[in-house]
Amino acid sequence: MAKETDKAPKGAKGSSKKNDNKTSTAATTVTDFPRGGSNGLTPLEFREVTRQAEREAIFADGVTNEKTDRKKRMSGENADPTSQSKKKKKSKATNNSGVSDGVAHAGEDADDDDLLDDARMAKVENLTSKKLTKGALILGCVSVIHELELRIALPNGLTGVVPITSISSEMTAFVEKAAGDAESESDDANAMDVDSDKEDDPLDLEARFYVGQFVKCVVVEVGSDSPVTAAGKSKKKNTNALRIELSLVPEEINSRIDPEDVCEGMVITASVKSVEDRGYVLNTGLPKKNVAAFLPSDSAQPWIERWMPDSEELKVGQLVEAAVTSVSADRRSMRFTIDPKIVAGCEVKDTYKTMASIQPGQLVPATIMRVWDNGLSLRFMGFYDCSANLRSIGMLGASGKDEIEKEYPFGDTINVRVLYVSLTAAAKIILVSANPHILQLRPRPAPTGYELPNAACLAAGRAPVVGSPAHEDPNAQNGGATASASSIADNQMWPIPYGTILDDCVVVNTVGSKGLALHVTGVDSVQAYTAASQVVDEGEEVPTLNRHVGRFCVGTHHRARVVGYDSIDATVLLSLRPSAVSNSLFSIGDVHPGMLVTATVRAYNDKGASVDISPQIRGFIFKEDLSDIPLKHPELLFKPGKEISCRVLKALRDQNKIILTARKNLVKSKLPVVCGYTEEEGAVPGAIVQATVIRAVKHGFIASLYQGAVCLVPTETKVPATGHVIRCRILKTNPARRHILASLDVDPSTPLDELLRKASLNKDSSEYDKDVSQVSVGQLVSGVVVGVREKHINVCIDGSNLLAYLKIGQLSDHRGDVLEKIRSRTLVGDRFDELVVTSRNEKRGVVDVSTKRSLLKAAKAKCTPPSAEDLVVGSTCVGWIEAVVDYGAFIAFLGSYKALVPLENISDRYIHSTKDILDADQTVVVSITSIDQTEGEYRVRASMKESVVDISATGCLESNDFLEDYFDGLESADGAEVLEHIGSQTLVSVKQKHAYGVVVAPVKEAGQGLPSNIASGFVTKQQAKERMSECAGNAVVSAFVLDVDPEKGIADYSLRSALLPNGAALEKAAAEGDPDLLAKVLENCNAKAEATRKALKTACREKKHTQMIVEIVKEDYLVLSMPHLGNAVGFALAKTYNDRSRPFIRFKPGQRLNGTLVRAEANKRTLVQLDPITSRSKDETEYGAEFTDVAVVQPVDPSVKLFGDYSEGCLTVARVTGIDGNQASLEFASNVKGRLHITELFDDGADIDVDARDAES
Repeated sequence: MAKETDKAPKGAKGSSKKNDNKTSTAATTVTDFPRGGSNGLTPLEFREVTRQAEREAIFADGVTNEKTDRKKRMSGENADPTSQSKKKKKSKATNNSGVSDGVAHAGEDADDDDLLDDARMAKVENLTSKKLTKGALILGCVSVIHELELRIALPNGLTGVVPITSISSEMTAFVEKAAGDAESESDDANAMDVDSDKEDDPLDLEARFYVGQFVKCVVVEVGSDSPVTAAGKSKKKNTNALRIELSLVPEEINSRIDPEDVCEGMVITASVKSVEDRGYVLNTGLPKKNVAAFLPSDSAQPWIERWMPDSEELKVGQLVEAAVTSVSADRRSMRFTIDPKIVAGCEVKDTYKTMASIQPGQLVPATIMRVWDNGLSLRFMGFYDCSANLRSIGMLGASGKDEIEKEYPFGDTINVRVLYVSLTAAAKIILVSANPHILQLRPRPAPTGYELPNAACLAAGRAPVVGSPAHEDPNAQNGGATASASSIADNQMWPIPYGTILDDCVVVNTVGSKGLALHVTGVDSVQAYTAASQVVDEGEEVPTLNRHVGRFCVGTHHRARVVGYDSIDATVLLSLRPSAVSNSLFSIGDVHPGMLVTATVRAYNDKGASVDISPQIRGFIFKEDLSDIPLKHPELLFKPGKEISCRVLKALRDQNKIILTARKNLVKSKLPVVCGYTEEEGAVPGAIVQATVIRAVKHGFIASLYQGAVCLVPTETKVPATGHVIRCRILKTNPARRHILASLDVDPSTPLDELLRKASLNKDSSEYDKDVSQVSVGQLVSGVVVGVREKHINVCIDGSNLLAYLKIGQLSDHRGDVLEKIRSRTLVGDRFDELVVTSRNEKRGVVDVSTKRSLLKAAKAKCTPPSAEDLVVGSTCVGWIEAVVDYGAFIAFLGSYKALVPLENISDRYIHSTKDILDADQTVVVSITSIDQTEGEYRVRASMKESVVDISATGCLESNDFLEDYFDGLESADGAEVLEHIGSQTLVSVKQKHAYGVVVAPVKEAGQGLPSNIASGFVTKQQAKERMSECAGNAVVSAFVLDVDPEKGIADYSLRSALLPNGAALEKAAAEGDPDLLAKVLENCNAKAEATRKALKTACREKKHTQMIVEIVKEDYLVLSMPHLGNAVGFALAKTYNDRSRPFIRFKPGQRLNGTLVRAEANKRTLVQLDPITSRSKDETEYGAEFTDVAVVQPVDPSVKLFGDYSEGCLTVARVTGIDGNQASLEFASNVKGRLHITELFDDGADIDVDARDAES
């Protein structure tokens, strides 16, 4: 007997010591002892006999029943309190059926054997993260599948994490192999003892797990997941922030199982070690070595069809919960099944020899040993005590043990499934659950009616539908994408999705002072619970929760919102906070792409800004989306606590992320939002939308819309910079291919068919004809633009299928910004009615063409000799620079010859380097200086000096062609109305004041000024020096419009009083705030401006020659004012065909020049052709500019009044006051002196009699 008794489990709570003072009378009646000293009873039978004998001995001692005891207590109510107390103590020692001691009763005649179990009965445990012990086993449910880890839902609302290296030894081997391959491709990866030949992606967790899968876990570590402060100390611990790290490795889970306890019906965690022809070899991790575990294919197929219908077979490293179907006699061979129905119904009937063999997930029949207010104490296998709290038995709303006992009577045997096993020296805890979905191993309880489609699949006990359309599955991303079951957000797979508002929830119980148990009207399959902190808003005092009185007593009705879900206990967590229930932005499902929100900055880092959209939702703004332009110090603008307006770019529900943008172009846009590829998602052909450039591709670029949708924008113009926001028009969509074609042409009047035709013009160069003999050099042709590249434009020549290259430098006779403006306006499908062929490339089968006005005129006039044989020394020809070399430049012509312009013949000034002043494709006019013929080859030399070249000698060009061609290319139709404001008087507000000028903005509130597209302006230092002291912040001053740039939205102003005859009146009217007075002043200003325009037109018809003052010197042209024509504004070029040097040395503001009006038309700039002038040094220019308005005293020439009248090139009279060597001293006026050098007395080559000159001296 002693030996048999020793074999009882050491940890079995049922094996308590007997009372030594008590002798069991029943024990003496057992006389059937077989030979050998054994009693013939099993340990379990022996224990039951012993318990029965103890029970009889207790009743033999005269223990009374409950009725007798109650009568005695009632009869002694008026007795001495001391005696009453003694009686009560005695009653507790002899009777366990009373209510006062907290023990439940099973009818009037309750068994009194519970007296022996009171001390050892398992009390009801509520599992928390603090109570979790390292090495404990726990049943979990896969809630989220990430790339490198699993999120596991645990009992009582806890969540654990399983790294990819803690899943199985096979998966760990795959990870190590991948890491080794990353470090060195030469590592030998064939040493792994796994069959990985059939694995396409051995690290794909989504192919091995499904959301809702039950798994056994071992607790590896419970540590703080709180952030660390700058001081290196953890912030205050939060129980909810504890990180619970788990392991699923079978060797760690099954290491405690006694191999002798393995029997049919036992469910063991195993991993697939290899895939064989007829099944799978499993790795059980049992402590007994060399155990062969095999899973037949037909036993695995039901599980695959039910939970992973897209898979054909199990994967190596995949975990399964396998039920033992047979065990060999030597326990070295086992066969398993993973059929879901069989596994869910497996029940172990044999008693385990060791308590360590108990594992979570096991279904066992347990006897209710005691009913508590907060749950049940149970016992299974006759030895092992366990407990189940109210959540685990589905009675969170129970008002007390009486109500619990009605559902779970004392002494009944019920099926339970083990949830948690902790075997430590301090305590041995086993927690179980009787919830129906846990007993059936179903991921979700019965349907609630609130489930989303995929959650309903789990409730029905099958895998979610993979690849369901996005419009049916709210968890999938917008844009027509399909979501895999494992990528769906866990909170959308709940029986009642996160954020759902429940209009009617009834309080059914108070769970102490911690919270409320509620019932959701119409839902019986799940429980509902709200914590006490969730009944009122933050800052309000939490009321005392009472079942009978108060706002939250039993029976009261409330609106609530779902904030959590305990999948193991089937408990929905609610919030009754008014702010939470009424919040329109509570969950990520409430946020939609394109939505405008006001966010509060939480923090800024190098990647961007983290913001709060609402107390429950957080978003992120990447650095490039913080502003339309790059910010130098964004951390100064996006400080924590600042509120900003944002628009949602992406709402990634599967990743629980929200990406926003703070770009004003997108935030303030009124255009439609496109968040997918279907019309329902905004992709409507013809719609004008905004998109952000992502990257350039062949023949165009890719731009992003919303929710990850992108569009292809074919363009032959320069691709906008990455990150630039553009407007485009949708041409067509293809939802099946997730394709959107768009165009930069946003003119609604342009038919879509025409835009599609232009887009279809993009074809490969191999599709064009290669016979270039169809055209000749110098021939005039026309064509259609079929492509716009960065450096050239492709043109298909009319009347043939020839491809022509129009280089960007051949678009105009001018350089710089004007070329880019012309290129940006050129779109596919545009026509060029006039092109001239400049060369043919027979090898490539293409020709080069040009739209230069000078070459077109030369081709029409046929003034360019076709060959070198026809050239004559001294002739003047139009050409372009083909190449620039150190010793000169090679010039090409509309003929089969070229010319070299040596370095000394490039300019009248000293040239340090040809590449500083000359560019390829630059138009030049040259004079032929020499023609050398050697062995049939012609070597032509020419000169570009302005002193040598006469433009009129070309026979095709006029002096103002260069001027008009530049401004025709610069001006666009979009800015025609804006150009009318040049020369007008207006009011501006000072924004910034700098040493180099003043930044201003037009005052539009005054009811006048420039159009809305002119948002800012600038006043140079020279134009503001008269009133610089008055230019304080936000000061309103009168200004004169000198120039506007419609494309950039910028205007140039002047504050000179000479240009503002009505300036004082304008400022006075603005200061007084009198709109009538301001309107009157403006009317007067407009009348004067109109009179000036009429005078200009008259002067232009007469080709009037007048004096001008330089107001602004720009890169390519001058802005002039004409004092003798009412200070009208004119424009003149600062460059010529052959002289493209920077004008800032030759011209200065305030300098007086002479010129002739050549054009004065409405909605265009007034053009002036300047008289030829010689170049001056920088010092002389600055001196002249400084004293331009100084009056002369007693001039020799009476027509001169001001120092500025002595302009370069003007004829005047001076008096010789002295001769010193080779120069003469002159007097122009009393305050104006000059010098005359001997080299300026005669023309070059004149016959000078030096002796006679000396004699005269």
